[in-house]
Amino acid sequence: MRPTTLLAAFVWLIGTLLPAAEGKRLAFVVGVDLMVFAKTRGELRDISHVGRGGRLASSSAGLTMFAARANGILYSEPCRDGFSVHTLRSGSGKDEGAGREAGGGDDETQDAAGCADGDIETDGADRTRDSRPGAFPAGSGMEGSRAGEVRNFGGLEMVWCPPGEFWMGSPEDEAGRFDNETLHQVTLSRGFWLALTECTQGQWESMTGKEPSKFKGVDLPAETVSWEEAQGWLAKMNEKNPLPAGWKWELPTEAQWEYACRAGTDTAFAGRGVLDEMGWYGGNIRIKTDRVGTKKANAWGLHDMHGNVSEWCRDLYEDYPRRSATDPTGPTTGSIRVHRGGSWFDRAELCRSALRSGRSPGYRSSRLGFRPAAVPMGR
Repeated sequence: MRPTTLLAAFVWLIGTLLPAAEGKRLAFVVGVDLMVFAKTRGELRDISHVGRGGRLASSSAGLTMFAARANGILYSEPCRDGFSVHTLRSGSGKDEGAGREAGGGDDETQDAAGCADGDIETDGADRTRDSRPGAFPAGSGMEGSRAGEVRNFGGLEMVWCPPGEFWMGSPEDEAGRFDNETLHQVTLSRGFWLALTECTQGQWESMTGKEPSKFKGVDLPAETVSWEEAQGWLAKMNEKNPLPAGWKWELPTEAQWEYACRAGTDTAFAGRGVLDEMGWYGGNIRIKTDRVGTKKANAWGLHDMHGNVSEWCRDLYEDYPRRSATDPTGPTTGSIRVHRGGSWFDRAELCRSALRSGRSPGYRSSRLGFRPAAVPMGR
């Protein structure tokens, strides 16, 4: 039996067998494969090479594992609900098991818990990160494995937002609420990727060769760009950095934006912390934008969803329905495009998760920018 089949059962058994004392480790050899488990990474420091390669990794059972095989590397990766197992073939740089769900595929390439994909590292915020620029895992295509997973597409760090349901809008007793925030349930049937930060001036210039922003700096958000100009930038991304078949660069819909902003919360702001910790807004900034990604991220790892610049969405503006909706995209006619999130200029209540704003598609302001999304076509 191959070790990918055995490992899921082994790890929990080992967690009970391995003594808690430091300096202990437990090894299994299955055919040409070696698996070594220990309580700390330091106890595996003397193991550097077995067969043609090896790798240290951690499982969520509180163990550290070294694994190697003669024709490649078998390794596990941590994730919130368990651990995943992958085989990286020697010299290929390609994860043959990325994205396979439990029970899918053969033993060689099976993901034992349906968790993290690819050449993944953790960033300390219970999120997984694929550090390979433009890497599209085999098997599952573009779908991520868990909320908050980060991959690099077209030079942009993108965060996976899984399919799900949420309450869009605000309750009637929320401070600062407006009448156009009717609370209603929304289902998003397909997941999508949303940029970790707002589009920066450096990213904007790389596609357009222009610098339209009022406040200058490559790591500041691109602003003073209209909805139409943002669409032009995304068209260039689709031309120069195309995504796999069935996916495209787009602005997020208003529903996608609020779903990602909330990241599982139903409060006025996405987190238990005060707004000062999560966003640049009128109460804490010196009358300008600031570098993206410097404030605390939400639970899915997205930065600056509150403040810095308000962000264009794909939808035309309309009043919310008083019924549940699935994959809403807004009306087909109208003259106002939605933007969300509040800006460096706005007071706190204008940066709430539910706050809705809109402008004509040709409008420009130093308070307005955008955040790219990678979405399945038809969504």
